[in-house]
Amino acid sequence: MPPPLIYTKEAMLNKALVFVNETGIEMLTARNLASALNISTAPIYSIFSSLQELKDEVMRMGINLLIQYTSNNSCENEMLNIGIGYIRFSRDYSKLYRSMFLSGNNYKELADEFDQIVLEKFKANPWTANYTPEEINMTMEQMRYIISGMAALISNQLVPPPSDEEIVAKISKTALSMARCIQFEKELLKNEA
Repeated sequence: MPPPLIYTKEAMLNKALVFVNETGIEMLTARNLASALNISTAPIYSIFSSLQELKDEVMRMGINLLIQYTSNNSCENEMLNIGIGYIRFSRDYSKLYRSMFLSGNNYKELADEFDQIVLEKFKANPWTANYTPEEINMTMEQMRYIISGMAALISNQLVPPPSDEEIVAKISKTALSMARCIQFEKELLKNEA
């Protein structure tokens, strides 16, 4: 008789993360995860007090993975790297992305936590050194709308998945256009005064 399989919390979470990316968070149940692990549900409930705890931890792993993606250096500008990483994440983890950001407010706290990290990077970036706090907030909000829209189109497969080079080019052009708009707006306000 072979020894019993022992699954750690980490192994269960890793399998659950893969499962969510393949099927979506709504399909993550103890029974479905047990089936994917080829075990009964008992070990899952011995580690997690509830299905919600399991889902919360999987979503936490998703945010941590997104932070890793947005921390990669695809180009010299850290702000562009955030957008590039966000789009790559939505492409590479499309169902996980949709579960995190497009399936209601269940994980809004995690999304807010990610936004706070991005805001701190915005404030510390030389690119925004001459921006007022209002301009930083406005720029971040506009970039969020644009990048989230691109990510939603990609993760829902409404557009062909872009290559890494296409992502870099699209985000770079978008950021340049936004910078020009902010500069134009500053000039208009200066002339009105």
